[in-house]
Amino acid sequence: MSIVDGFSPYVTGEGTMDIAAIEAWSAMIAGVNAEWGITNPFSLYERLIDRLADPRFDIRPLGELMAAGDPARVRISLRHDLDSNLLPAWRAAALLKAHGMVGSFYPLHSSQYWGEFRDGVFLRQPGLSEAIARIAREGQEIGLHIDPLHFYFAHGVDGTAAMLAELAHLRALVGEVRGAVAHNSAPVYGAENFEIFEGLALEGRRSLDWRGRTAPLQTISLGDCGLSYEGNHAAPPDAADKANLPGYLANVPPDALRRADWQALYLLHNPVFSRRNDASLWLIGRDLWSVAVHRPQKRLLANINTASAFAWLDALEPGMRVVIVLHPEYLGGADA
Repeated sequence: MSIVDGFSPYVTGEGTMDIAAIEAWSAMIAGVNAEWGITNPFSLYERLIDRLADPRFDIRPLGELMAAGDPARVRISLRHDLDSNLLPAWRAAALLKAHGMVGSFYPLHSSQYWGEFRDGVFLRQPGLSEAIARIAREGQEIGLHIDPLHFYFAHGVDGTAAMLAELAHLRALVGEVRGAVAHNSAPVYGAENFEIFEGLALEGRRSLDWRGRTAPLQTISLGDCGLSYEGNHAAPPDAADKANLPGYLANVPPDALRRADWQALYLLHNPVFSRRNDASLWLIGRDLWSVAVHRPQKRLLANINTASAFAWLDALEPGMRVVIVLHPEYLGGADA
């Protein structure tokens, strides 16, 4: 019997959220995040883009980060993971266009603004077309924030089929889609979402057991999906880091993202994968960033403020390849 037995076919329909409802949903998320104290005024993003306008920085889409470039410049990609709040994402896309820059935006196909399950059917929101078009019209790269393991384990449906269907739907909305970026981290379901792609699974594993169910991995290649990259630029983990796997998967502490010990595991000593880019800068809260230098020597700057993050950018050596990871919900605060 196939290991996909036990999962339902992926079936889609039409939901109820128009663009006004998606805007209202985003505003609600912004309010919640503001109450939690994790959002910044949008002016923080404006300051970042002003900084990156320096000609020593070569701003390019995420899929082009690893390509050859001017060795006298720092190559930087702006990765926007669109988990929930789209309001600042629309503002960010317009600002980038005004500066002549192209960032990379990854709407999440398991998000409320994209669709919702009802009676085993995934209902796509009719407002999604306009929501994504507001980014595409600004000349920004659109990719897919993939979450197939969520569909397998949370909803009991074929997660690879779900991803492929929503990738096709996204292409119907915006045209070319060259890249994907995995949502979540391995402790959520026991694997990274990009492990459904051939050649990207830990030690070549072909299946994943999680809470009594078995889902397939390496079910399809990037090329078969018409994709040219997965935005984590994943490589096999360092041998010394593999021993961390049981503890990494078993224990996710509260507010893990903002804990230096968990950041060290996820960003630097990840037992599932390493990163091919040289460094990453993550916005993780209000006036809160983390820097992970992957090479030539691993180094973590955990929970630093904006001034320190910008100083780190200013000191980057020419030829470095850097990803700046941004979740727009951290930019949901009102300007003040």
